[in-house]
Amino acid sequence: MTYQEIVEKVREHYKNANAEMIQGHLAVQFNITGEGHGAFYLEVADNKVNIEPYEYFNKDAALYLSAATLFQILNKETTIEKELNEFHVSCEGQIGAVLILKDIQTVKDMQAAKEEEETEAAREVANLKEEIEGIIAAEVKKAEEEAMKAAAENTKE
Repeated sequence: MTYQEIVEKVREHYKNANAEMIQGHLAVQFNITGEGHGAFYLEVADNKVNIEPYEYFNKDAALYLSAATLFQILNKETTIEKELNEFHVSCEGQIGAVLILKDIQTVKDMQAAKEEEETEAAREVANLKEEIEGIIAAEVKKAEEEAMKAAAENTKE
Protein backbone atom coordinates (compact mmCIF):
# COMPACT_ATOMS: atom_id res chain seq x y z
CA MET A 1 0.00 0.00 0.00
CA THR A 2 1.38 3.42 -0.90
CA TYR A 3 1.53 6.43 1.39
CA GLN A 4 -1.23 8.17 -0.59
CA GLU A 5 -3.47 5.08 -0.32
CA ILE A 6 -2.95 4.99 3.45
CA VAL A 7 -3.90 8.65 3.83
CA GLU A 8 -6.97 8.21 1.62
CA LYS A 9 -8.07 5.12 3.53
CA VAL A 10 -7.77 6.99 6.84
CA ARG A 11 -9.69 9.94 5.36
CA GLU A 12 -12.42 7.55 4.24
CA HIS A 13 -12.53 5.97 7.70
CA TYR A 14 -13.10 9.36 9.35
CA LYS A 15 -15.41 10.72 6.64
CA ASN A 16 -18.50 12.24 8.31
CA ALA A 17 -17.11 11.36 11.75
CA ASN A 18 -18.68 12.83 14.87
CA ALA A 19 -16.09 14.56 17.09
CA GLU A 20 -18.53 16.57 19.22
CA MET A 21 -17.23 15.01 22.42
CA ILE A 22 -13.74 16.42 21.87
CA GLN A 23 -13.50 19.94 23.22
CA GLY A 24 -10.96 22.36 21.85
CA HIS A 25 -8.19 21.53 19.42
CA LEU A 26 -6.34 18.24 19.03
CA ALA A 27 -3.61 17.26 16.58
CA VAL A 28 -1.95 13.85 16.35
CA GLN A 29 0.70 13.07 13.77
CA PHE A 30 0.95 9.52 12.42
CA ASN A 31 4.42 8.46 11.32
CA ILE A 32 3.96 5.33 9.23
CA THR A 33 6.92 2.99 9.28
CA GLY A 34 7.71 0.28 6.75
CA GLU A 35 5.63 -0.03 3.61
CA GLY A 36 3.96 3.25 2.65
CA HIS A 37 6.10 5.18 5.14
CA GLY A 38 5.46 8.86 5.64
CA ALA A 39 3.78 11.30 8.02
CA PHE A 40 0.26 12.67 8.08
CA TYR A 41 -1.86 14.22 10.77
CA LEU A 42 -5.35 14.00 12.19
CA GLU A 43 -6.67 17.26 13.57
CA VAL A 44 -9.88 17.91 15.46
CA ALA A 45 -10.99 21.54 15.40
CA ASP A 46 -14.52 22.86 15.87
CA ASN A 47 -15.72 19.27 16.32
CA LYS A 48 -14.59 18.33 12.82
CA VAL A 49 -11.94 15.80 11.83
CA ASN A 50 -9.38 16.83 9.25
CA ILE A 51 -6.66 14.55 7.87
CA GLU A 52 -3.82 15.99 5.83
CA PRO A 53 -0.70 14.39 4.33
CA TYR A 54 1.78 16.68 6.07
CA GLU A 55 3.78 16.88 9.26
CA TYR A 56 2.14 18.93 12.00
CA PHE A 57 4.65 21.02 13.93
CA ASN A 58 2.41 22.07 16.85
CA LYS A 59 1.05 18.58 17.44
CA ASP A 60 -0.14 17.24 20.76
CA ALA A 61 1.38 13.82 20.06
CA ALA A 62 3.12 11.77 17.42
CA LEU A 63 2.63 8.06 16.86
CA TYR A 64 5.07 5.72 15.15
CA LEU A 65 3.46 2.57 13.77
CA SER A 66 3.03 0.45 10.68
CA ALA A 67 0.07 0.88 8.35
CA ALA A 68 -1.09 -2.65 9.24
CA THR A 69 -1.18 -1.79 12.95
CA LEU A 70 -2.96 1.49 12.24
CA PHE A 71 -5.73 -0.23 10.29
CA GLN A 72 -6.09 -2.95 12.93
CA ILE A 73 -6.69 -0.18 15.48
CA LEU A 74 -9.10 1.70 13.22
CA ASN A 75 -11.03 -1.50 12.49
CA LYS A 76 -11.20 -2.29 16.22
CA GLU A 77 -9.29 -5.55 15.79
CA THR A 78 -6.96 -4.31 18.54
CA THR A 79 -6.62 -1.25 20.78
CA ILE A 80 -4.10 1.53 20.92
CA GLU A 81 -3.38 0.64 24.55
CA LYS A 82 -2.58 -2.97 23.68
CA GLU A 83 -0.33 -1.96 20.80
CA LEU A 84 1.49 0.58 22.98
CA ASN A 85 1.99 -2.05 25.69
CA GLU A 86 3.30 -4.56 23.14
CA PHE A 87 5.63 -1.92 21.64
CA HIS A 88 4.03 -2.07 18.18
CA VAL A 89 3.30 1.64 18.57
CA SER A 90 5.44 4.32 20.15
CA CYS A 91 4.27 7.75 21.18
CA GLU A 92 5.94 11.10 21.65
CA GLY A 93 4.03 13.86 23.40
CA GLN A 94 0.75 13.64 25.26
CA ILE A 95 -0.50 10.07 25.40
CA GLY A 96 -3.84 11.46 26.59
CA ALA A 97 -4.29 13.20 23.24
CA VAL A 98 -3.88 9.85 21.50
CA LEU A 99 -6.33 8.11 23.80
CA ILE A 100 -8.94 10.82 23.16
CA LEU A 101 -9.01 9.73 19.51
CA LYS A 102 -11.12 6.76 20.63
CA ASP A 103 -13.92 9.23 21.39
CA ILE A 104 -14.32 10.11 17.71
CA GLN A 105 -17.35 8.26 16.41
CA THR A 106 -17.06 7.16 12.83
CA VAL A 107 -20.05 6.40 10.62
CA LYS A 108 -19.20 2.71 11.08
CA ASP A 109 -19.33 3.13 14.88
CA MET A 110 -22.64 4.97 14.68
CA GLN A 111 -24.11 2.29 12.40
CA ALA A 112 -22.96 -0.46 14.77
CA ALA A 113 -24.57 1.35 17.71
CA LYS A 114 -27.80 1.80 15.72
CA GLU A 115 -27.81 -1.89 14.73
CA GLU A 116 -27.29 -2.87 18.38
CA GLU A 117 -30.22 -0.65 19.41
CA GLU A 118 -32.38 -2.16 16.67
CA THR A 119 -31.37 -5.67 17.71
CA GLU A 120 -32.23 -4.90 21.34
CA ALA A 121 -35.59 -3.44 20.27
CA ALA A 122 -36.30 -6.54 18.15
CA ARG A 123 -35.50 -8.77 21.16
CA GLU A 124 -37.89 -6.74 23.32
CA VAL A 125 -40.64 -6.99 20.69
CA ALA A 126 -40.10 -10.77 20.39
CA ASN A 127 -40.26 -11.15 24.18
CA LEU A 128 -43.46 -9.09 24.38
CA LYS A 129 -44.99 -11.08 21.52
CA GLU A 130 -44.13 -14.34 23.27
CA GLU A 131 -45.58 -13.03 26.54
CA ILE A 132 -48.80 -11.90 24.82
CA GLU A 133 -49.13 -15.22 22.99
CA GLY A 134 -48.72 -17.00 26.33
CA ILE A 135 -51.45 -14.88 27.92
CA ILE A 136 -53.77 -15.46 24.95
CA ALA A 137 -53.11 -19.22 25.03
CA ALA A 138 -53.89 -19.31 28.76
CA GLU A 139 -57.11 -17.34 28.24
CA VAL A 140 -58.18 -19.60 25.34
CA LYS A 141 -57.50 -22.70 27.45
CA LYS A 142 -59.46 -21.20 30.33
CA ALA A 143 -62.39 -20.36 28.01
CA GLU A 144 -62.31 -23.88 26.52
CA GLU A 145 -62.38 -25.43 29.99
CA GLU A 146 -65.30 -23.21 31.02
CA ALA A 147 -67.13 -24.09 27.79
CA MET A 148 -66.58 -27.81 28.38
CA LYS A 149 -67.73 -27.43 31.98
CA ALA A 150 -70.87 -25.58 30.84
CA ALA A 151 -71.52 -28.21 28.15
CA ALA A 152 -71.17 -30.99 30.74
CA GLU A 153 -73.63 -29.25 33.03
CA ASN A 154 -76.09 -28.78 30.15
CA THR A 155 -75.98 -32.50 29.30
CA LYS A 156 -76.77 -33.39 32.95
CA GLU A 157 -79.95 -31.37 32.83
